[in-house]
Amino acid sequence: MASGRATFVLGDEEIDAPAGTFVHAEPGTKRGAVATEPGTTVLAIGAKPGVPHEISRWEEIFVAFGHYRLGDEEKAREHLTAFVAANDDQWQGHYNLACLEALTGNRDRAIAELKRAIELNQQAKEYAANDSDFDAFRDDPEFPA
Repeated sequence: MASGRATFVLGDEEIDAPAGTFVHAEPGTKRGAVATEPGTTVLAIGAKPGVPHEISRWEEIFVAFGHYRLGDEEKAREHLTAFVAANDDQWQGHYNLACLEALTGNRDRAIAELKRAIELNQQAKEYAANDSDFDAFRDDPEFPA
């Protein structure tokens, strides 16, 4: 951590990380982090030896949900909608847009985006079945999971 404080999740482990903390994640570890103080800066280091680092196209999803967590629903929607339009053939974008729409109470769009995600990859149905983002629509007869 360069400044501020964040909570890191590595697999099933949750780590409180104030400024000055180093967190190591083994390759293949499911991981994430959420800033818990304003002005938090995280420095991430790592790559495969001899291979230049490439930014994941999925970073844009994290940007959109950052806007959402800061209370800017419209900016989150605009960012994620543009990302999905540029990556229409990728189920993950549609799935995450469905999550955002579900969290913000937009039932019709949430269901439509989730259906598109499932159409692109049946695994999205399995994820949605247990994803708390969809709790408000779980009993809806049109909910596809």
